Amino acid sequence: MLDGTFGNGGYTQVPDAAISTAMIDRSGRIVLAWNTTTVAGGLINRIRMARVNANALLDTFFSTDYHPAACDDLIVTSMAIDSAGRILVGGTCRVRDSQTLLYVRSYFLVTRFRGDTGAIDPTFGLSGVSLGWYDYASLFDGGAAIAFDGGGRLLVGGTSQPLGDTSHPVRSGISRLIYDLIFTNDLEIEPRGCLPPDCN
Repeated sequence: MLDGTFGNGGYTQVPDAAISTAMIDRSGRIVLAWNTTTVAGGLINRIRMARVNANALLDTFFSTDYHPAACDDLIVTSMAIDSAGRILVGGTCRVRDSQTLLYVRSYFLVTRFRGDTGAIDPTFGLSGVSLGWYDYASLFDGGAAIAFDGGGRLLVGGTSQPLGDTSHPVRSGISRLIYDLIFTNDLEIEPRGCLPPDCN
């Protein structure tokens, strides 16, 4: 049964959203992420995010509409929030052949956004984006889930299809990204809290 005290009789509508993943931040707000398609110049999926406040109303100060330049197409699958309140969105970045428009390569994708406004964080990866693979010989890699280990390092898990491997065309893979969340690799026993400029 829906909780009638939440939103409009138990729900809140988010325009233009087929939500792929959601998390609760430290302030109790619901952060939502999905990909949406734009048609201008061809079909291109973009990362979209929204946030619902504790009162179940959309946060009008928080918004994301982003497309990584390296990706012809992308699929959003997962989300994580780090100890500084920054939002990481994971998924798959797909690349097309410019002539045939067929997909010729895919990578796992991680993007990081500011926790206060939802704007892309250019200090992460290359202009806010990290692309990778599970095996240097693989052709199609995809990101299905992201999580942090005890040292604050990001783990990415998904699928991998090695080049020329027809006997086992799809395998599982997991990788760990090398980056420092908040300038420490120490295990955080207690939450550090939100750090500027990622908090309201």
